Amino acid sequence: MSTLAKLDRGLALVEASADGVLPSEFRIFAAGINKSTKGDYLYTPESEALVMQCFAAEGVDLPIDLNHDMVTDEPMIARADAGDARGWFRPEPRSGELWAIGVTWTPDGADRLTCKKQRYISPCFLHDDTGLIVQLINVAICARPAFLNAPPLVAAKKSTCAFDAVDRKYISTIADPRVRAKLWKAFTDGSYQTKSGNRSAKK
Repeated sequence: MSTLAKLDRGLALVEASADGVLPSEFRIFAAGINKSTKGDYLYTPESEALVMQCFAAEGVDLPIDLNHDMVTDEPMIARADAGDARGWFRPEPRSGELWAIGVTWTPDGADRLTCKKQRYISPCFLHDDTGLIVQLINVAICARPAFLNAPPLVAAKKSTCAFDAVDRKYISTIADPRVRAKLWKAFTDGSYQTKSGNRSAKK
């Protein structure tokens, strides 16, 4: 029998670069025992095979949500945006660990991380009675870590959140969809610049 686990006090295993660029990959599970305030969970070669088998069968990227809203009844009933993704990723085995790769962030997800509203990630997964991880459902961004000694997902960012809010509003007013898409991409990957009111993407 499999049980759903939501480590809703969080996990983060990598930091962004020193200038605050959002990560395009991060570790989800370490090899072997993953200790948390909710108990110990095992990620083994058997876990790897089962997790990747389920991912291959579904055939779609996995979402990053906010505080496990997607898999919790109350917010799904109460809020229209509870089912919205804050990012997307694909799982990849690496030397006995499980990593998220090809990570992309939505504007809201990027804003929450750069403004440090949430700084950690928390996986939602199925496990058996022994604590063996058997399927990854998704990952959430959250504010409080449950896994022990978890570093923040995002390092300090040089620009301020006030500038971020202004810049996001400015980008949304751009009429040309190609220019708007280029600026959104630059905003989320950290290459966006604001200089004396001249907003652009680094070349």
